[in-house]
Amino acid sequence: MADGKESVSDANRSSVPMEDYIADGDSLEESQKEKGLPRWKILALILLMPLCSTAVQLPLTPSHGSIPTMEYHQIAFQSCIVVYFAWRMIYTGRPLMSLSIQMALIPVLAAWIPVITHFLTPQARRLGPAYNAALIKAVTLLPLQGLILNVVRESIERSFPQSDFIVGLGALGLYFGIDHVWSGYRVYVLSLFYGLIRPYMMLLLSLVLIALLPSRWITWALVAFPHTLFYNPHSTFAPSFTHVHETSRELMLQQGFSLVTKTEGITGYLSVLENVQEGYLMMRCDHSILGGNWVAGVGSWAGGENPTLAVGRVAEPIYAVFVMLEAVRLVKDAHDSTLPVSDEQAQALNIGLGIGTTPSALIAHGINTTIVELDPAVHRLAVDYFGLPPNHTAILEDALTFVERELSIPNYKQYDYIVHDVFTGGAEPAALFTAEFMSSLKKLLKSDGVIAINYASDLDLPSTKLVINTIISVLPNCRLFKDAIEEEGVRHGNFVNMVLFCRMRDGPFTFRDAVNSDYLGTSTRRSYLQPRFELDLGKYVTRGSNQQLEANASLVLHAGETRELEKWHGLAARRHWEVMRTVVPDLIWELW
Repeated sequence: MADGKESVSDANRSSVPMEDYIADGDSLEESQKEKGLPRWKILALILLMPLCSTAVQLPLTPSHGSIPTMEYHQIAFQSCIVVYFAWRMIYTGRPLMSLSIQMALIPVLAAWIPVITHFLTPQARRLGPAYNAALIKAVTLLPLQGLILNVVRESIERSFPQSDFIVGLGALGLYFGIDHVWSGYRVYVLSLFYGLIRPYMMLLLSLVLIALLPSRWITWALVAFPHTLFYNPHSTFAPSFTHVHETSRELMLQQGFSLVTKTEGITGYLSVLENVQEGYLMMRCDHSILGGNWVAGVGSWAGGENPTLAVGRVAEPIYAVFVMLEAVRLVKDAHDSTLPVSDEQAQALNIGLGIGTTPSALIAHGINTTIVELDPAVHRLAVDYFGLPPNHTAILEDALTFVERELSIPNYKQYDYIVHDVFTGGAEPAALFTAEFMSSLKKLLKSDGVIAINYASDLDLPSTKLVINTIISVLPNCRLFKDAIEEEGVRHGNFVNMVLFCRMRDGPFTFRDAVNSDYLGTSTRRSYLQPRFELDLGKYVTRGSNQQLEANASLVLHAGETRELEKWHGLAARRHWEVMRTVVPDLIWELW
């Protein structure tokens, strides 16, 4: 290289076009003379990495499901880290890109991620949710994180030339620490900012990155903004929302559905959809359906009307399993004609709300009902759109916290009925199926109380046996029913909805015959309220010498030891995803 070029000052060198840094003839030593980032920008990039990860994942969960979206996330990122450090140790030649070009590429790639995600999302129909989510991350998140990581490392190397490896590991450790803390609170934080989250979070982050890493390549980043703002079907940007909404609305109507409302919740993306062809309303949470009701007048919600229920009536539900949970009222001793406690005197605890099918019926029967629901947005939608009566006690918090607090009160309240209905997204919250939590619920039951536990799973998975064994270990007097007759193999992977009825008292129990007043004027309850399709619990637990159910102690789930159950969540969620795609068309899930 000429002496005149070597004598160029740092000030003059900073004005050299980025392309010249990697021009033929530049030496490795010359490229390494580029100035690294200030330390505050290094810290800012480390802080932004977990946010970028979240911004890539959020638009995927409504169409791919939260569990499939995350299934290969950690292993992919960790593999990227290992490959990166291995490459740095093995390869000592000329850098493939100068530091300046890497910094210029970061905001450009971030700005184009929503566009890439939009066009790759439909490929889930062919690849499945987990593989497609991994593909999207492979071409968006991993390159972005890799560029940021390398810029951080090289900048640290220039700031701490004698200890770059140690400081680099420290920076990586800081990232993992921030990511761990952020993952525990992000759902609560993001639920406060609906309208700026899923469609726009990456766009906002790209603006921050442009401010941190300005370059002449900004134009390439800005080119991607119009699609996110004006042509993305999820956009709510005021000037374009009407056009985008009308386009999406027409596409959805072609599939027989209409979007009534949508919001952001702690548990995920929530929306209310109306099937305008068949005439029912349903609530979705990410890639799961929380329930639905038939509505009077097909297309009434799509037309802007609110077909509210008459006073004293309950809605006609579209799913049998939520009706079957109401049979908790019908349980009685098999050899005793004494009827269960009267509705007026009964106390019920409903853990997990959904659209409120079961608690609405309990309230309609005059039962004093307490509802525990983690997500306030779910409760609000249940009241506003699905007829959940206001005369109930609503506890909007985590069930673990509620139960622990209740049991700490002297002479704590006990219940005649407990309904445990927390399944969503293809998997169960493991902490609410441990032996310790079931023992706590047992304490909240009266001596003749009954608990009904909704569990949807693949009958062939070991996780099903694990959950049932755990429940039986605490409440051994149980019977298991499914919601309908299905020949094995008809559903995807033998995935079925089940209800486990468990009674505090010993001895066999049955269900009293339902009468007209139990049906609350609905045909669904007339068909499905009485449990009929019993499953043999002996397939999942052993029987003792007196034919009493006995749990296998080695197959009991304990608090803090839920990995054995969680390792099956991915497979269960993928099979649940397949089932959901048969219930609602692909395009509806993708438009959200």
